[in-house]
Amino acid sequence: KINFFLPNPEFVKINIYDSLGRFIRQLLAKHLSAGKYEIQWDGRSEDEKTVPSGIYFCSLSTENVEKSLKICLLK
Repeated sequence: KINFFLPNPEFVKINIYDSLGRFIRQLLAKHLSAGKYEIQWDGRSEDEKTVPSGIYFCSLSTENVEKSLKICLLK
């Protein structure tokens, strides 16, 4: 689960990348109002294939902020 807070309404993109920086999946790309949010990644790639256990990176970007989070996928 990925939790985040938006102080202002913004367009938000959340992408998952593997440890080599390769794009895995886009979890979100839409305009959201201010508030708390929680999004869950089911461990699948963009083509719906299950990815192996390992270290991945979650990138959250808005018009004003870009943050990355290291996540560990365990099965």
